Amino acid sequence: MGITETLAGGNRMKKILLILLSILMIASNVVFAIGPEIDKINNTISQLERLRAEENKVSKSLIKEMASGLIELESAIRSSGAEVTPDIFKLLDRAEESLKGAPDTYKEIRDARRVIERVRVSLGVSETITEEKKLAQVQLSDIQGHWGEKYITQLVARGGISGYPDGTFKPNNTITKAEFVAIAVRSALNGKVADNQGGHWAAGVFQTAREKQVLLLNDFPQSEWDKPITRYEMSYVMVRVAENILGEPSTSTSGVGKIMSDYQEVSKQQKYRYYVEQAFMKGLVAGKTKDGLFDGKANGTRAEAATMIVRMLETKMREVVDTNKIQQSEGREISLTDPNRPLVPKEGDIIIKPDGTRVVLKVGPAGVLGEGQGINYYEGIKLKNGYIFKAGDLGTTSMGYLGQTYLVDKRTGEGHFVLDWNAIRQYYRDAALKEYGHSAEPGTIYKGWVMYDGRQWNWLGPTNG
Repeated sequence: MGITETLAGGNRMKKILLILLSILMIASNVVFAIGPEIDKINNTISQLERLRAEENKVSKSLIKEMASGLIELESAIRSSGAEVTPDIFKLLDRAEESLKGAPDTYKEIRDARRVIERVRVSLGVSETITEEKKLAQVQLSDIQGHWGEKYITQLVARGGISGYPDGTFKPNNTITKAEFVAIAVRSALNGKVADNQGGHWAAGVFQTAREKQVLLLNDFPQSEWDKPITRYEMSYVMVRVAENILGEPSTSTSGVGKIMSDYQEVSKQQKYRYYVEQAFMKGLVAGKTKDGLFDGKANGTRAEAATMIVRMLETKMREVVDTNKIQQSEGREISLTDPNRPLVPKEGDIIIKPDGTRVVLKVGPAGVLGEGQGINYYEGIKLKNGYIFKAGDLGTTSMGYLGQTYLVDKRTGEGHFVLDWNAIRQYYRDAALKEYGHSAEPGTIYKGWVMYDGRQWNWLGPTNG
């Protein structure tokens, strides 16, 4: 081998050594750069944890700092090709844990949660979590045994709603219009709503809701956003989200009156009737009682909100609706001497009068249940507060006749609320006029309800004042 070849070989070796040395220096610099970044994020998380533990508060600035640090860390790792060490696994878990139970109303918290998930996916550490594992991670101290437990657990696991920092959910607390709209719209859009441009925290949510035709221009003025939402309003929002965002078609509402005990009250709600009917027939709502009491004017609760939203999102979680099955289950025997009888009788119920007479409840020609059957159903019934209901009292929401006077016909002993009496009066006046016109003899009584006086058909039943 000549001197020239020896020198050339030596130069090649030097180049290789220089390259290896450069790689080692870069790697050490990467480790050096990543290490302090991890320490910095851990320090921010420690401050967050201390603030939550000592003062039960969250800091938007610290949460934003944590999210920015994670983004920088992700960028450094990806650009350098550095190994994803167990320290990074632990860091992401710790960041996620620091936000657990924090209110989802702050944009910074929602953004931080999205950043954590993005970094997990980007770095290949987005551990596949089964649905069972997600649900197992939801630990709330006050929902065990609650009727809405499975729905609350499901929605919390999805990130749609959070518990409180003290580990409770407070399922029976009311929920505001802004909170419900936010949960419904964000859940349907996977969190993609307009940014808040200032003012109320939910401004961006309401902007998106109107853009998506969930809310009309005059729905929910801002002055009402922080007030409790009613069950009527919840059905309105939920069904409009299902139709206008999720693209779910409307369904037949035939037979809805059979599964809703206060349907007569609901049917008078011009704005909400369609949405309540759809909610019932789609299985989104099953009512507050076994006989399907909707109670639309009542304020909605956090448990009810979670239940409705989960059913809206997951068809497998919906109630099975079978009006034929419900119809077959009718035929209860109800004694009028029982003060604790059901507040809502239904067609097909067997009513046992005080004298032992048994009557099968039917809807009469005027469309009124029990019409012409001589039944005084409500007088003597005991309400929840122990009050014994009597003639002349006003009906309640639970009866389906809120604010209506209960009147008893002295001639027959039959009792109805005033609007039902009005329907009977109008029907029989029209029927008598159609059959006889003004050709009837004075004193003629038609079907026991109206009498002709030579000029007109007069009502013989009770009147309200």
